[in-house]
Amino acid sequence: MLSSETCGWCGKAKERRRAFCLNCYLWLPSVMQRGLWRRIGSGFEEAYACAVKWMGQQRALSAAEWGEKA
Repeated sequence: MLSSETCGWCGKAKERRRAFCLNCYLWLPSVMQRGLWRRIGSGFEEAYACAVKWMGQQRALSAAEWGEKA
């Protein structure tokens, strides 16, 4: 994930050693953004999992609002 140049969430290009592309990162609430700056083994994994879960929930809410499949 961190060594990839593709965002694991949206599939667009991202910088290596970043969890997400800039657009996905900026979509997150600031408290989640800060968590992604933690070191691996010191909270990064939990912050990443939380961010992915939040983005999935937001996508589902948006799809439900527009009557689409998530």
